[in-house]
Amino acid sequence: MRLTHLVTTTATALISLALLAPLAPAQTIRSTLVASGFARPVNLVQPPGETNRLFVTEQFTGNIKIIKNGAVLATPYLTISPLTTGNEQGLLGLAFHPNFQTNGKFYVNYTTTGGVTNLRQYVVPVPSADVASPSSNTLLLSITQPESNHNGGCIQFGPDGFLYMGQGDGGGGCDGHGTNGNGQALTTYLGKMLRIDVDNAPTYVPAGNPFPASSFPLIWSYGLRNPWRFSFDKLTGDIYIGDVGQNAVEEIDFEPVGTPGGRNYGWRCFEGNSCSSASGCLTSPCSCVTTGLVFPIQTYTHSTGLCLTGGFVYRGANVPGLVGTYFYADYSTNRIWSFRYTVGGGLTNFTDRTTQLDPAGAPTITQVTTFGQDNAGEVYIVEQGGEIWRIDGVPPGSVTCPGDGSLSIDCPCSNIGLAGHGCANSANAQGALLGAVGDTTSDSVRLDSAGMPTTTSCIFLKGDAIDLNGANFGDGLICVSGSLIRLRTKIAAGGAASFPDSTDTITLSARGGTPPGSGLTAYYQTYYRNASATFCPPETFNITNGYQIVW
Repeated sequence: MRLTHLVTTTATALISLALLAPLAPAQTIRSTLVASGFARPVNLVQPPGETNRLFVTEQFTGNIKIIKNGAVLATPYLTISPLTTGNEQGLLGLAFHPNFQTNGKFYVNYTTTGGVTNLRQYVVPVPSADVASPSSNTLLLSITQPESNHNGGCIQFGPDGFLYMGQGDGGGGCDGHGTNGNGQALTTYLGKMLRIDVDNAPTYVPAGNPFPASSFPLIWSYGLRNPWRFSFDKLTGDIYIGDVGQNAVEEIDFEPVGTPGGRNYGWRCFEGNSCSSASGCLTSPCSCVTTGLVFPIQTYTHSTGLCLTGGFVYRGANVPGLVGTYFYADYSTNRIWSFRYTVGGGLTNFTDRTTQLDPAGAPTITQVTTFGQDNAGEVYIVEQGGEIWRIDGVPPGSVTCPGDGSLSIDCPCSNIGLAGHGCANSANAQGALLGAVGDTTSDSVRLDSAGMPTTTSCIFLKGDAIDLNGANFGDGLICVSGSLIRLRTKIAAGGAASFPDSTDTITLSARGGTPPGSGLTAYYQTYYRNASATFCPPETFNITNGYQIVW
């Protein structure tokens, strides 16, 4: 990653063919602010098996922080030290063991004293704990970095259970370290993708690595300049590598699942699809010969952007039309794009998403440092200014009946909630919030309620009419009326619940009798038990805001 890098290029011939291809109609999307207040965040990770915690790393403070049930916890999960900071150094990577819920192991990649990259394993005795001990760690790998840039830093577990680690070429310009640079040299871990068996101490070499007998047996692939961010497709296991370019081209490399290691992605001989002499770099030892090289699936020149941030393939449920779509960004120009890629089918559906995700007049998304993905497959945008955004679809409906003081009737004990939320409850002064994702056309709408007391029982309600004035109902205000249907009873784990969720075999429209395309208007609220009998007595129940959908 380059924090500042000004170039001039006339290499228009390097523009990716994908950018010139006919574009398919793009599904309209939006960004939803999830959390803010972080200091240079560069990772967002969710431990396997979890739904209510997201972990965010801060590059220069060394803090690993937790977003739990939508709130940023005040106490860091862990602070990594000693840390060398500046440029592209610091706390750069975080990954949780696939068996984290049983073994409590997680891993960090950071720059320690002297500019050395360390890969360390930490163990937390109780995986659900919100604070980890700094003393329970083991050093797995140490790599000397000759420069303060091109440190790579991304670590991800692959579908094979092994830990993959991206390493830059050592920094400076044009890969000038070593006889022929580091990218093409199999005598260094710099400029490589590494594959590590964290459960195979002390060598950590997994079966199937391409150079097991060498002095650098962890090498998986090579010829990379700075693979700042890479990811695995949650469904297919394919690897997408965002490799930051020199003076001419940014590139995304692709490795299908099951591909044997040893692939050469070309740097420093090639930058993108062209000889790196276009950037004024030496091209030895390849001398611009393409034999044995693997070229990127997507590139763009520096007339478009200067510093690529690799992303993720969307595999969530909130925006069904996006499933299989890869998102990525340019750090320097704040642009965000997406495309689909299939082996044999090539690259399709290339779309500039910038104006959808960062519209004029809205809070600005700038300097995207990384993307993240939760266990449900939803994709997040992380920006250097400290904000975390989720990629969502356009809401299928609209909020009604808020307990925010805007109705003619007040909350029962003046327990006014946040704008658009229900009346405040004993666990959440903002009040519980009912929203929806998906769309009616594909019959994929899901109701989501959050901000309720933890583990409380709740009931999703549907009415065919609405009382615009509202009426007192327990500690809240109810507006749904007419013929009421109890859609489903749920337990609000972590204060949140959804209908339908993964346990349901019926759609919202089928349960509520509102076929897609019918034009029927349905009104929804979620009733829930309050956790405290002393909050707004004598009632011990409350209700969310309302939500209206035209089917």
